[in-house]
Formats: sequence, C-alpha cells, structure tokens
Amino acid sequence: MNPSGRRRRHAQFVAACAALLVVLATSRIVQGLYTDPAQQLRAVQQRVNGESTSMNRWVHPDSADVSRDVGQWIILWTPGTELFAYPLMRAGLTMGASVRVIAATCLVIGAVGWVTWFSLFALPDWMLLALAATFPFVRYVSNGLFLYSAEMLAFASAPWLLMTARAYLDRRTESPSGGAARALGVGALLGAAYWLKGSLAFVAVGALAAIAFCEWRRRSGSNRWWVTAGAAAAGTAIPFLVLTVLNRLAGGESTNQVTDTFRWQAPGWRTVLDAIALPALQLTDAGALWQYLLMHPAHPVVRDAAWLGLIGLPGGLLLWWLVCRPSVGGAAATLARGVFLASVGLLAGIWAISVVTHEWRHLASAAFAVLPLALADARARWTRSAPLARAAFAAAGVFYLCVPLAYGVTSVVQKVRRFPPDYQPGPARIYNPQLSETNIRAVRDTLLALGRPDDVWYLMEPISALDLPVRSVISGADFRDPDDLRADRFFTSRPVRVHALLPSRFESNGKGPIVRASFPQADAWASTTIAGSDYRLWTADLHAGR
Repeated sequence: MNPSGRRRRHAQFVAACAALLVVLATSRIVQGLYTDPAQQLRAVQQRVNGESTSMNRWVHPDSADVSRDVGQWIILWTPGTELFAYPLMRAGLTMGASVRVIAATCLVIGAVGWVTWFSLFALPDWMLLALAATFPFVRYVSNGLFLYSAEMLAFASAPWLLMTARAYLDRRTESPSGGAARALGVGALLGAAYWLKGSLAFVAVGALAAIAFCEWRRRSGSNRWWVTAGAAAAGTAIPFLVLTVLNRLAGGESTNQVTDTFRWQAPGWRTVLDAIALPALQLTDAGALWQYLLMHPAHPVVRDAAWLGLIGLPGGLLLWWLVCRPSVGGAAATLARGVFLASVGLLAGIWAISVVTHEWRHLASAAFAVLPLALADARARWTRSAPLARAAFAAAGVFYLCVPLAYGVTSVVQKVRRFPPDYQPGPARIYNPQLSETNIRAVRDTLLALGRPDDVWYLMEPISALDLPVRSVISGADFRDPDDLRADRFFTSRPVRVHALLPSRFESNGKGPIVRASFPQADAWASTTIAGSDYRLWTADLHAGR
C-alpha cells in the first residue's frame, strides 16, 4: 500500500472508532426527534398500521369538516427519512429503534466519508488524524443521536457524492460516447441524493459546475466538452423531475418546499451578511456554540440571530478570500469550490423567493467540503505570509475550528450526563419532554382514557402524535405568530368532541384563547390538568350548524 493509501486507511479507522464511541456513549439515550421528521414518521407509522395508502401520505381530520379524515401528500420535505424508516418499522422495530439505527449508521458512514475526503488534500498527518478523532463529536453531527433530523442523511451521503464526482474527474481519457454514458450515471447519482435531503441539490449543482469546468479545460479547443457536461446535467435532472411529477400526481398542492412557500422578498443586508458569515459558523459548527451561549431559551443574552452572523463575519471573509484566491489546485479543490459557491449562491436565491430559515446547517455539506481546502490553502500560504496574516490564520483556526471541536466533545458528555436515567418513553420509544419529562406512558394512558375513537385532538406539534393513536390536527402553533393562528378555522358537519392539548405558557402568551377560538362551533371549554405533563387538556363539543 502506498503512503497516501496507508494514511487514508489510518484516518478512516480513527474516524470509525470515534463515531462508534459516540454511538456507544449515547446508547442509553432515548432517541429524540425534531418536528420535521416527526411529521414524516407519523405518515410512516400510519402506513405500517394500515391507516394510510402511502408512507408519504399523512392522514388527518379535514379542517373543513373534522368529522372526516383526508390524506395529505407530504411535499415540504423530500422522502429520505421515510425511505429508510419504513422497511425498519415494517420489519418490527419500534420507531425509536428505527431512527437510532438510521442515525448511528449515518454517523459512522459520514465520519469515514468525510475524513476520506479530507485525506485528498495536503494536510499534515497530525491534522488529518485530529479531524478524524473529533469530527464525529461536532455538534451538528452527534446531535442526530439525541434529536434526529434528515441532516444525518446529508452528512452520510455528501462526502461519497464528492468522492464519486472526483473519481469521474480523475478518469483517464475515453471516447466521447463512453464519457457521456459515465457522466449520465454520475449525474443520476447526484440527482438521486435530492430524494434524501433537499439541500443535497446544492452538492449536485456544485459538482455539475465543477464537471463542466473541468471538461471544458480538458477538451480545450473542442466543443465536445458540452456532450459529457450535458449528459451529467441530464442525469441529475431525471431524479429531480421524477420526484416533482410524483408530488404533483400524488395530489401535492405544490412540488417542493420552495414553490410551496414561494414569497418574493428583496435581498437585504441580512442576506449579504449571512451569505458571508454562515459558512464559517458551520465549518465545525461554531454557530451552535454561540447560539447556546447567547440565545439559550432559558437565559438569552440576545434574541436576534444577526448577532451570530456578526460573530461569523471575520471568519467568513477569510474563508471567502481563501476560496476566491486559490493557491491549491486539482479535481478535489475544484469540486470543493464549486459546491461552496453553488451552495451559497443557491441558498441566497432561495432566501429571496421562499420562507427558508437563515441557518448555517443548510450549508453543512458545502462547509465540510471546503474545510480541508481552506486548511490546505492557509498552510500553503503560511511560509510566505507576513506575521499579521499568520496571526489571522491562527486566530481563525482556534476560534472557528478548535474551540467548536472542543465544544462538540463537551456537548456529547454533558447531554449524556444530564439525560434523566429513569425516563419512561411510550410505545414509539421516542423522547418527548414536551409531553412528559419523566413518564410518557403514564401521561399517554391518562389522555387516552379521556377520549373516544372518533374524537378530534388538536396538537401543537407532531412528536406527541407518535405516541397518541388519535385523530389529530397538527398545527405547529408553537412556531407560528398569533396573527397567523387567528386565520385557522375548523368546522364539522356532525357533532364531535375536540380535545386541545396545550402547554401552560399558551395561556400567558395569548395563544390558548386563539386556538380555542379556531373552533367556532364549540360550546364551553373544560380544562383538565394532566399529572406529569406541562400540557393542559381543553375539551369541548362541536355542534354542526352552529
């Protein structure tokens, strides 16, 4: 084995061991979820139970007549989570166990994949091994074992997409027809990743740009370059178009999240700030550290996330300077730059036309792709740089890389230590402190004893629905402003009872009365305290024609 291959194997082994250590350390943790995958998993659960015709169709009471149910095709998120969770749950695993298998597998595959990508760049052995040992602890990465999201699928697949594109660019000269066929296959693989996580489209577009650029340079003086570049683009477009058509035929009101939430808003200073700063905050998730320190819900220092952008601005400017004034070349470097530029550009465009959050996690694949390039580029410039420039490189490395890496390790240890040792989950085996911080099963039994099979339940989030086999309206009320909630209206064509499960804070912030007013056919509401839960149950009877 040549030295570079041996070095890569050593780094892969260290990364795999570190990832397995994280999995082992979190093994006693009951798996949690963010709300987005929870709604998708509710559809999977309904399909497994025979309540839905598809793992991507969510069945819920019709707002125009809550006495009957309707099926809603999910288009806000691509179906990656369902595609992996459904066969596991169908095989008999609980939802929590299925999600834990997905998260743990993604952590190991992604950790090995990213360190393989890092090994393509001229990093010293000690730096490569240090990244291999600490990268699985990065908060963005390890957090999936506490609160799962589809970001885990992106983390696992993005480095291997980059490696595939790089292998294509490093191929030997071949006939135009052979090159086009191979480009078509590579493009199809890049496009298929969009099914796993929407943000992987950024990786696909960036890789396509790199392929087109490299083909143009390789075939200088010939117009044949567009054949392979066009074949790669066509291959990428096919999976995207298939999912778009499927969403439309299945009854989706739109075809993807961007078109579903389309709203033009002129780009402002915040778009410019975040386009520069957020990549630096995502390199090793420095953003999570500063969000914890400055915007913790229990003791916020600031409430505007723009302050985090200002913290990331110096590092972002340095990162952009390294990317746009390259001193490191090669296929991997071209791919890293292409994915970085395409990701930031596309996300900035999406911010202008859609309601998508300004979060650094959307740029995770781009930041991880460009991380080794930035390190290699800074290292190449080090010897010929002035003392002030060296100081800037060193300070940025400590502030945006080393400190967040240390925070990632500390975060895993502290979250494991703080997790309640006697927590009792419900049948779904999902951690849900909103429903109960100690015993979901007891709270679940209490709630189900108060309802009937045809009752309607109003839930502010989808996670509780995973343990409550009831006909539920899921509103997302906790994340919506009062004016938006006032627009909701629910009616019935026949008498039915409704239960609104609301947190106590809804009475102080005014959302509780707004939610109850969204059922204009209701008679007087009765309130019940639920032992062991912060929720209160509000019950009323709806009368048709009222």
